Amino acid sequence: MSLLRESKDIVVMGRKNEQMTSSKVWTEKTKNLTAFHECGHALVALLTPDAHPVDKVTLLPRGMSLGHTSLIPPEQFEHMQTKKQLLAMIDTAMGGRAAEELVFGSEDITGGASNDFQHATQIARQMVSVMGMSKLGKVYRSPSGDAASYGRPTSTQYDDQIDAEVHRLLEESYERVIETFKTVNEKTKLKKRKKKKKK
Repeated sequence: MSLLRESKDIVVMGRKNEQMTSSKVWTEKTKNLTAFHECGHALVALLTPDAHPVDKVTLLPRGMSLGHTSLIPPEQFEHMQTKKQLLAMIDTAMGGRAAEELVFGSEDITGGASNDFQHATQIARQMVSVMGMSKLGKVYRSPSGDAASYGRPTSTQYDDQIDAEVHRLLEESYERVIETFKTVNEKTKLKKRKKKKKK
Protein backbone atom coordinates (compact mmCIF):
# COMPACT_ATOMS: atom_id res chain seq x y z
CA MET A 1 0.00 0.00 0.00
CA SER A 2 2.84 2.39 0.86
CA LEU A 3 4.37 1.85 -2.59
CA LEU A 4 1.05 2.65 -4.26
CA ARG A 5 0.71 5.79 -2.14
CA GLU A 6 4.21 6.95 -3.01
CA SER A 7 3.58 6.25 -6.71
CA LYS A 8 0.44 8.37 -6.57
CA ASP A 9 2.30 11.18 -4.78
CA ILE A 10 4.99 11.17 -7.46
CA VAL A 11 2.38 11.48 -10.20
CA VAL A 12 0.39 14.22 -8.42
CA MET A 13 3.10 16.16 -6.58
CA GLY A 14 6.40 15.11 -8.15
CA ARG A 15 9.40 13.29 -6.69
CA LYS A 16 10.90 14.26 -3.35
CA ASN A 17 13.45 17.00 -3.91
CA GLU A 18 16.12 15.95 -1.41
CA GLN A 19 18.63 18.28 -3.04
CA MET A 20 16.47 21.24 -2.07
CA THR A 21 16.06 20.17 1.58
CA SER A 22 19.80 19.81 1.95
CA SER A 23 20.58 23.19 0.39
CA LYS A 24 21.15 26.51 2.15
CA VAL A 25 17.92 27.81 0.60
CA TRP A 26 15.85 25.54 2.87
CA THR A 27 16.02 27.88 5.88
CA GLU A 28 13.68 28.11 8.88
CA LYS A 29 12.05 31.16 7.30
CA THR A 30 11.41 29.24 4.07
CA LYS A 31 9.99 26.33 6.04
CA ASN A 32 7.63 28.63 7.96
CA LEU A 33 6.47 30.40 4.80
CA THR A 34 5.85 27.07 3.08
CA ALA A 35 3.99 25.69 6.09
CA PHE A 36 1.61 28.65 6.38
CA HIS A 37 1.13 28.78 2.60
CA GLU A 38 0.12 25.11 2.32
CA CYS A 39 -1.94 25.22 5.50
CA GLY A 40 -3.78 28.16 3.96
CA HIS A 41 -4.84 26.01 1.01
CA ALA A 42 -5.84 23.12 3.27
CA LEU A 43 -7.77 25.30 5.73
CA VAL A 44 -9.82 26.96 2.99
CA ALA A 45 -10.61 23.56 1.47
CA LEU A 46 -11.75 22.27 4.88
CA LEU A 47 -13.90 25.30 5.70
CA THR A 48 -15.44 26.06 2.29
CA PRO A 49 -18.64 24.24 1.34
CA ASP A 50 -18.37 22.42 -2.01
CA ALA A 51 -14.56 22.53 -1.97
CA HIS A 52 -12.64 19.41 -2.96
CA PRO A 53 -11.65 17.33 0.10
CA VAL A 54 -8.03 17.49 1.25
CA ASP A 55 -6.09 14.33 0.43
CA LYS A 56 -2.59 15.18 1.64
CA VAL A 57 -0.47 18.17 2.60
CA THR A 58 3.31 18.04 2.37
CA LEU A 59 5.65 20.73 3.66
CA LEU A 60 8.67 19.15 2.00
CA PRO A 61 9.85 20.03 -1.51
CA ARG A 62 8.51 17.78 -4.26
CA GLY A 63 9.27 18.38 -7.91
CA MET A 64 9.71 22.11 -8.43
CA SER A 65 7.50 23.20 -5.51
CA LEU A 66 8.50 23.75 -1.88
CA GLY A 67 5.25 22.21 -0.64
CA HIS A 68 2.01 20.85 -2.01
CA THR A 69 -1.64 20.45 -1.02
CA SER A 70 -3.27 17.53 -2.78
CA LEU A 71 -7.06 17.53 -3.15
CA ILE A 72 -9.42 14.70 -4.07
CA PRO A 73 -11.03 15.53 -7.43
CA PRO A 74 -14.82 15.34 -7.80
CA GLU A 75 -16.44 12.15 -9.06
CA GLN A 76 -18.55 13.90 -11.70
CA PHE A 77 -17.27 15.01 -15.10
CA GLU A 78 -15.37 18.30 -15.12
CA HIS A 79 -18.01 20.15 -17.17
CA MET A 80 -20.71 19.13 -14.64
CA GLN A 81 -19.12 20.99 -11.72
CA THR A 82 -21.39 23.63 -10.22
CA LYS A 83 -20.72 27.33 -9.86
CA LYS A 84 -20.31 26.83 -6.10
CA GLN A 85 -17.68 24.14 -6.70
CA LEU A 86 -15.77 26.31 -9.16
CA LEU A 87 -15.78 29.30 -6.81
CA ALA A 88 -14.59 26.99 -4.02
CA MET A 89 -11.71 25.88 -6.25
CA ILE A 90 -10.72 29.52 -6.78
CA ASP A 91 -10.97 30.21 -3.04
CA THR A 92 -8.78 27.21 -2.24
CA ALA A 93 -6.16 28.41 -4.73
CA MET A 94 -6.16 31.83 -3.05
CA GLY A 95 -5.63 30.35 0.41
CA GLY A 96 -1.85 30.19 0.18
CA ARG A 97 -1.23 33.86 -0.56
CA ALA A 98 -3.93 34.99 1.87
CA ALA A 99 -2.29 33.04 4.69
CA GLU A 100 1.12 34.51 3.86
CA GLU A 101 -0.24 38.06 3.91
CA LEU A 102 -2.13 37.67 7.19
CA VAL A 103 0.74 35.96 9.01
CA PHE A 104 3.81 37.73 7.61
CA GLY A 105 2.38 41.01 6.26
CA SER A 106 1.92 42.36 2.74
CA GLU A 107 5.62 43.22 2.38
CA ASP A 108 6.78 39.66 3.06
CA ILE A 109 4.52 37.75 0.68
CA THR A 110 6.33 35.47 -1.78
CA GLY A 111 6.01 34.52 -5.43
CA GLY A 112 5.00 31.01 -4.40
CA ALA A 113 1.38 31.73 -5.31
CA SER A 114 2.04 32.34 -9.02
CA ASN A 115 0.85 28.86 -10.05
CA ASP A 116 -2.16 29.24 -7.75
CA PHE A 117 -3.10 32.51 -9.45
CA GLN A 118 -2.67 30.92 -12.87
CA HIS A 119 -5.00 28.07 -11.88
CA ALA A 120 -7.57 30.42 -10.34
CA THR A 121 -7.51 32.74 -13.35
CA GLN A 122 -8.06 29.84 -15.75
CA ILE A 123 -11.14 28.75 -13.79
CA ALA A 124 -12.50 32.29 -13.56
CA ARG A 125 -11.97 32.90 -17.28
CA GLN A 126 -13.79 29.68 -18.15
CA MET A 127 -16.68 30.72 -15.92
CA VAL A 128 -16.93 34.13 -17.58
CA SER A 129 -16.25 33.44 -21.25
CA VAL A 130 -17.39 29.83 -21.71
CA MET A 131 -19.80 28.73 -18.96
CA GLY A 132 -22.01 31.80 -18.69
CA MET A 133 -21.47 32.09 -14.92
CA SER A 134 -20.88 35.82 -14.52
CA LYS A 135 -22.53 39.24 -14.77
CA LEU A 136 -21.80 39.27 -18.51
CA GLY A 137 -24.56 36.71 -18.91
CA LYS A 138 -24.97 33.55 -20.91
CA VAL A 139 -22.32 34.10 -23.54
CA TYR A 140 -19.53 32.10 -25.10
CA ARG A 141 -16.20 33.50 -26.15
CA SER A 142 -13.74 31.04 -27.62
CA PRO A 143 -10.20 31.18 -26.21
CA SER A 144 -9.03 31.42 -29.83
CA GLY A 145 -10.92 34.70 -30.25
CA ASP A 146 -13.75 33.46 -32.47
CA ALA A 147 -16.96 35.47 -32.48
CA ALA A 148 -19.05 34.85 -29.37
CA SER A 149 -22.53 33.44 -29.58
CA TYR A 150 -25.78 35.34 -29.02
CA GLY A 151 -24.64 38.12 -31.32
CA ARG A 152 -21.90 39.43 -29.06
CA PRO A 153 -19.27 41.29 -31.09
CA THR A 154 -15.63 40.29 -31.18
CA SER A 155 -13.92 43.45 -29.99
CA THR A 156 -11.26 44.80 -27.70
CA GLN A 157 -14.01 46.39 -25.61
CA TYR A 158 -15.62 42.98 -25.04
CA ASP A 159 -12.25 41.49 -24.14
CA ASP A 160 -11.84 44.26 -21.58
CA GLN A 161 -15.24 43.39 -20.10
CA ILE A 162 -14.19 39.76 -19.77
CA ASP A 163 -10.90 40.74 -18.13
CA ALA A 164 -12.73 43.03 -15.71
CA GLU A 165 -15.18 40.29 -14.76
CA VAL A 166 -12.39 37.75 -14.26
CA HIS A 167 -10.60 40.26 -12.06
CA ARG A 168 -13.78 40.82 -10.03
CA LEU A 169 -14.22 37.08 -9.40
CA LEU A 170 -10.60 36.72 -8.28
CA GLU A 171 -10.65 39.78 -5.99
CA GLU A 172 -13.96 38.74 -4.41
CA SER A 173 -12.54 35.27 -3.85
CA TYR A 174 -9.46 36.67 -2.11
CA GLU A 175 -11.62 38.85 0.12
CA ARG A 176 -13.76 35.82 1.06
CA VAL A 177 -10.69 33.85 2.03
CA ILE A 178 -9.29 36.70 4.14
CA GLU A 179 -12.63 36.97 5.96
CA THR A 180 -12.69 33.19 6.49
CA PHE A 181 -9.25 33.30 8.13
CA LYS A 182 -10.19 36.29 10.30
CA THR A 183 -13.37 34.54 11.45
CA VAL A 184 -11.43 31.40 12.34
CA ASN A 185 -8.87 33.49 14.21
CA GLU A 186 -11.57 35.27 16.24
CA LYS A 187 -13.30 31.98 17.10
CA THR A 188 -9.98 30.51 18.20
CA LYS A 189 -9.30 33.50 20.45
CA LEU A 190 -12.81 33.22 21.91
CA LYS A 191 -12.30 29.54 22.75
CA LYS A 192 -8.99 30.33 24.45
CA ARG A 193 -10.65 33.05 26.56
CA LYS A 194 -13.40 30.64 27.63
CA LYS A 195 -10.83 28.03 28.65
CA LYS A 196 -8.95 30.59 30.74
CA LYS A 197 -12.16 31.61 32.52
CA LYS A 198 -12.97 27.99 33.37
CA LYS A 199 -9.52 27.59 34.96
